[in-house]
Amino acid sequence: MLRVRPISEKATLKNEEGAYGAVGLYHTKTNMLIYSTRFRVIPAFDKKCFVDRIIEWNKKGSNPIEDIETDSFSFIAGDDNNFLEVTDLEEENVIAARIHIDNNGGMWNTDVVFNYAESVLSVYVNRTVSEDTHNPSAYAFAPLIVTQIIDNGYADKSMGIPISNKAICIDDRETVLSAISSSDRFSLPMVYLSSRSELNADRLAAKLSGLALVVSDHNDCIADKYPEPIYVFYPHRNMAPTAFDNYPFHRDIQCCVENYLNSREYRKLETWDGIQNERTDINNRNLFRKYSSVSSDNEILGEMYSELESKMAEAAELRDKLSYENNMLIAENARLRQENERFFVQGVPLLMRGNETDLYNNEQYEIIIDILKEYLAKSTVPDSRRADIILSVLEANHADGTPEKYRTIIRNTLDGYKNFSTAKITKALRDVGIEIIEHTGHYKIALKGDHRYICEAAATCSDSRGGLNLVAEVNNTMF
Repeated sequence: MLRVRPISEKATLKNEEGAYGAVGLYHTKTNMLIYSTRFRVIPAFDKKCFVDRIIEWNKKGSNPIEDIETDSFSFIAGDDNNFLEVTDLEEENVIAARIHIDNNGGMWNTDVVFNYAESVLSVYVNRTVSEDTHNPSAYAFAPLIVTQIIDNGYADKSMGIPISNKAICIDDRETVLSAISSSDRFSLPMVYLSSRSELNADRLAAKLSGLALVVSDHNDCIADKYPEPIYVFYPHRNMAPTAFDNYPFHRDIQCCVENYLNSREYRKLETWDGIQNERTDINNRNLFRKYSSVSSDNEILGEMYSELESKMAEAAELRDKLSYENNMLIAENARLRQENERFFVQGVPLLMRGNETDLYNNEQYEIIIDILKEYLAKSTVPDSRRADIILSVLEANHADGTPEKYRTIIRNTLDGYKNFSTAKITKALRDVGIEIIEHTGHYKIALKGDHRYICEAAATCSDSRGGLNLVAEVNNTMF
C-alpha cells in the first residue's frame, strides 16, 4: 500500500537529477495549456463528493495510484512520475486536486479546483514537452473527471440549458434567445446547429464535453435573426457570435470555443498555483503572529518582525503578479498554437515558405494573397470548386493590400512625369522601397537595391506614353 501523507507533513520528492524540491516543481521546456473550463455544479456536489470523485477518477485513469486511503481532505500519494495531491484551503472555502503524470508523452498536470462556497468547478490540463517528447502536439480533450461529473448529473445549468455530453434538442425560440443574451463568467459557450447543419451533433458534443453546450434546433426558430447554419455564441455581451457555413471541421468550432475559454480571466483561487501561494501566505501570516506575540516585549525584535512581514507581503504581491502574467502567456501560447494548426491539414502545411526573403513586411504573404484575389476575379468560374476553395482561403487570411497600395503610389507619381529628379518622385520611390542605384543619362532603380529587379527611367520625359510605360514596367517587375 502506498503511504498517504497529509499536506502538513508533506515531504520532498527526488527529481531526475537527484536534487530535492517540493512536489510539482520541475524544470520545464514548453508549457502548453491543453484544456481549460469553468462551470457551476449543483449544491449536492460538496467537498466530500469532490474528493470521492477525484479518487474514482484516479482509479479509472491510465496510471492509477493504488490503495489510496485517507480520512483527510488534504493528502498526497504516489511517486515522482505519478502522483495525486489534494489541498483543502478551508479559510477560502476552496479545495483543489492535481494529478501529475510524467512519461515519454511529456509532463501532464491536470488540475481540478472546487469553490464549495460558490459551487464552481475549474479544470485545467497543462502539458510540458521537450525535444525528446513523443508526439509533442496535442488537441484538447475532456479529462475523465469532467465527463464523469456531467454524466452523474452534478453539473448545473449553463445559460439556462443543462450541461450534457450529448447534444440538447431545443426548438423554443424564447429559450434559445434567452441563452444567447445571457452573460455570466461561469457559463459555457453555446454551439447552435440549425436544421441546415449536417454535422453529427452528438459527436461534436462529445468533443466539446465540459467546454460548450451543443444545441440542435430542427425548427430553425431563430433563422430570422441568425440565418447561417451554425453559430458559436459566447456568454459575454460584448462578443459577437462566430458563424459557420454547413461544412466546418469540428476542430474549427473547437478552436473558437477554446480560444474564448483560454482568454477568460481566472482569479487567483481558481488555479492550483494560486491556491498553493495562498496556503503559503496564510502559513506565513500565522507564523508571524505567533512570533510577534512572543516578542511583544522586545522592541527590536518587534520592529524586525514587522519589517520582515512587510517585505514578505511585497514579495507575495510580486509573485502573484508574475503568476498572473505567466497564466496569460500560457493562454496566449495556446491561442497561437491553435492559430498555427490552422495552416496544417493532416500534418501537411498548406504552403511552405521558399528561399526568398521578404523585401518589405510580409511581402511574400501579401503577394500570394494579391495573386489569389486577382485569379479569383479573372480566371475562375463562379460557384466552381476552385473558386470556393480560393474564396475560403482569402476569407481566412487577412492582408493589408500592400502590393496594390505600392502600385497605386507608383501610378499616381510616375504617370505623366516630366522630370524624374523631383522631390515628389524621390519621396514616393523611398516610400515603396525603391532605390536609385545609378544615374548617368538615365536613372536605374531597383527594389531594395536588389539587382534582379531593375528598371530604367528617362531623366526627362516628353512623351505622354513614357510615364505610363514606366508605371507598367515598375509595377509588373517589382510589385
